[in-house]
Amino acid sequence: MDDERVQALRKRVTDSAEIFLSNPFTGDTLRALVTGDVYSTDENPVTGLPAPTRCEDSAPVIVAQYVDYAANRAPTYWHSVLPEIEHQYGTRIRYEHHDAPPLDSSTLSYKLATIGRCIQDQRGDGVFWDWIDLLMKRGVSSVEEAYGLGVEIGVEKEQLQTAVQSDTYGEVIRHDAQSALAQLPTTENATQGADRSANSPTFIVLVNGKQVQPTYESIVGAIERLKYGAPNQRQ
Repeated sequence: MDDERVQALRKRVTDSAEIFLSNPFTGDTLRALVTGDVYSTDENPVTGLPAPTRCEDSAPVIVAQYVDYAANRAPTYWHSVLPEIEHQYGTRIRYEHHDAPPLDSSTLSYKLATIGRCIQDQRGDGVFWDWIDLLMKRGVSSVEEAYGLGVEIGVEKEQLQTAVQSDTYGEVIRHDAQSALAQLPTTENATQGADRSANSPTFIVLVNGKQVQPTYESIVGAIERLKYGAPNQRQ
């Protein structure tokens, strides 16, 4: 083997080692070894980012969703339940989003959470909710399709790719996922552990910190028990 090939192989191994040390849970290390492709890891990690919110920040009632994007119930809640709640209460309720994917950055759910947080960080909460709306309406089966939704609402694909490849929002997502875990019943909490299985995607709705079923009746009942006042009659 000539010196040039030896040097190329040595560089590939060195680059792969650097990628693994900075972000050991992605598939980038294997790709770098096999193909020689080197992915940027220069993006500074984001250690804190507020939950995306919509409507009135000072509202006395908070409806929070903790979502693994693989959860089948999430689109139903988004299309059928949340619009009715918003119709009844409007801006008098604050809505929050939290991520709850399996803590494995190679999964599509985790990558979607990363893309969403990157969009929020780059463009603000309003554009984040626009992206969620597109995601829930159309669904995606690959990270490339998710990038496409981001580009459609005005975020550069390169920014999203860098965030995914560098796990830029890993600490933010892990904090959200661990908070979601704390909301689960004790027995489920103990059996699932921090790295929940992708076969049991998490979808939790809380009203002022209390877990409720993601249905209109359950959420409205929780709001009424807070003595916030009965909603208008449904149309």
